[in-house]
Amino acid sequence: IIYLSSDIITRIETRFFEDGLMGARKMISDLTGINKVDELYLASNWHLGNKILMHCMLPEVKISYGDSIGLFMPEDYLAKKTFNSTVKKIKGVKNLLYQWKGIKLFFKHPSRKPPFKVFKPLSFNIGYYLTLELTDQKPPWPVHFTSKKVIIETFNQYLQCLSSDLGQDPMLQQPKVVFLLTTNFSEAQKMTVENEIEAYSEYLNALEEAGTAVIIKPHPRDSAIKLRRLQQRLTGRYTVKILDDKKDFFVPFELFLILLMQNNPDCLNKIGYHTFSSACLSIKILFDQYPHVGLGQALVKKYFRPGFRGARIMHEQDLKRLLAGKYEL
Repeated sequence: IIYLSSDIITRIETRFFEDGLMGARKMISDLTGINKVDELYLASNWHLGNKILMHCMLPEVKISYGDSIGLFMPEDYLAKKTFNSTVKKIKGVKNLLYQWKGIKLFFKHPSRKPPFKVFKPLSFNIGYYLTLELTDQKPPWPVHFTSKKVIIETFNQYLQCLSSDLGQDPMLQQPKVVFLLTTNFSEAQKMTVENEIEAYSEYLNALEEAGTAVIIKPHPRDSAIKLRRLQQRLTGRYTVKILDDKKDFFVPFELFLILLMQNNPDCLNKIGYHTFSSACLSIKILFDQYPHVGLGQALVKKYFRPGFRGARIMHEQDLKRLLAGKYEL
């Protein structure tokens, strides 16, 4: 089994822009020691890094595991709403846009050999998902639905690797404790860093009293500078801790909840959750806890860049709809 981290994927993307598909393929071969894999597991088939891997590693079987704990998310679901993103839904237009993008990139990189190639997404052989109800668009490949039991068993297998001391953290003795699960809004250029920090602050001020203990679980692509500035912004009104050391930063939040359930189950009764992504679903489905989800329409309109507001509002509405659903898993 070979795991490629997000940092390595970013390096592969950079190599692709510099040296094309051949350069990316050589880099993958140098890093892994292989030129071909039997199975390739990816969240989606439209992310650039994933498309490069699918074309370079020539897998016999391509498997999608979806977003979060198993959501199918189409390519344009969270995309910025532009003229191109609207018209490319018309039959035949999407292929023309791919060709036009290739022409533009060729002139942008005239010395590149071979010329820049824009890859169309390849289809998966099968997808393993928890639900397909996030959007009306369904995957064109076969689907297997994953059970809650299997997901919990999988997390428990990794629990033995977790060395976090969160279960004994003195902050859990506070009268009110909330987890703030941030996401990479500013890193994805959907708002400025300043706006993201202010959005979290205004959001918490409306929902949580002063003195509340706030434990921040960062998104894997959150920047360290943003997290420190957020901590400074919230400190004074709240007691703030960031789970950002090496042993905690990339750990799925679900493992922390399993750890708390085993080591300090009583504290779950006083914990609240503030989420801004599909991470909210595992809290509800796997642990029967009820998180807050989304900044809300007013804060989205206030702090998001204009092109991303509509998609963001729709996503928050979809997540709330899914949270209200019943899952027999």
